[in-house]
Amino acid sequence: MNSINPIFIYIYKKKKKVSYISDWRKFMRKSESEIEAYLVKCVKNKKGLCMKWTSPGNAGVPDRIVIVPGGDVYFVELKAEGKRENLSPLQRIFLNKLKNLNCDARVIASFKEVDNFIKEVIRDEVSST
Repeated sequence: MNSINPIFIYIYKKKKKVSYISDWRKFMRKSESEIEAYLVKCVKNKKGLCMKWTSPGNAGVPDRIVIVPGGDVYFVELKAEGKRENLSPLQRIFLNKLKNLNCDARVIASFKEVDNFIKEVIRDEVSST
């Protein structure tokens, strides 16, 4: 008889049937670093820049500055999936300061939100021949 490792197989009930899920990663929430790496990859694939922002003496700055082809600039604070509302008071203040300066500052907390952001801000060029 095969031994089943409970770490890798989850059981869930759906309409009174028991099913086994072998790919447990589908049901794990993404960490901030995973979402950040995905954002960087997506922006670079579209020929944009996605720079880490550290600002000594200014706590609460967003994690990334995104510059897309065409010159538009976006400030992005990343959060782990399901933690969108967990901004520190300093982060909230700094995001509001940026918005008051008419900067585009936003919070992204999932791969889907990254995809939506990319679709919104980076327009694919249609080549005509």
